[in-house]
Amino acid sequence: QPQQHFEKLLDTYIVKKGDNLYKIAKNYLIENGRTASNKEIYSLIRKITVLNNIENPDKIFKGQKLHLDGLLGIKGESFI
Repeated sequence: QPQQHFEKLLDTYIVKKGDNLYKIAKNYLIENGRTASNKEIYSLIRKITVLNNIENPDKIFKGQKLHLDGLLGIKGESFI
């Protein structure tokens, strides 16, 4: 079971040392009762990069605050 790092009320995540968007997206999906197939994970990574104006998904940094609001809408549908 993934460790819970998400601030549920704000739907934000603070990047920790060793994190990458794949790991963050996978854990976020699992913690929200969604499937964590590669297709779902990469779809969520794209949504996270758009919502957070991340130019290079391979370059996130410790302490960075990622906003995840609305990414998993109703039945996994996105609002983005």
